[in-house]
Amino acid sequence: MEHTLTQSRLFYRKTAGQYHSAKGAIVETIGKLTGSSSWQRSGRREHEQGQAEYNHARTMGHANAGRGGLSRGGCTCALLLLVWLLTRRVGNARRRK
Repeated sequence: MEHTLTQSRLFYRKTAGQYHSAKGAIVETIGKLTGSSSWQRSGRREHEQGQAEYNHARTMGHANAGRGGLSRGGCTCALLLLVWLLTRRVGNARRRK
């Protein structure tokens, strides 16, 4: 069975990413206001994961544009996923410094 992402699934993933990004920012702010480092960390983590989910869905949407879907571009999809993962890793390493 070939794997394709429909526009509605991409829309759902982008929306879910935006939700988690906003929720994480709110939780992080509450943590800052209350002085709770655990709330700050979990909020920051959820915000970053939401951003990554949104960006990933956006990237997948661009990969589908002008093409019949990801099933024809499996190699391209794998390459985009690899670039996305490496970008995330570099960003995480920079934030730790």
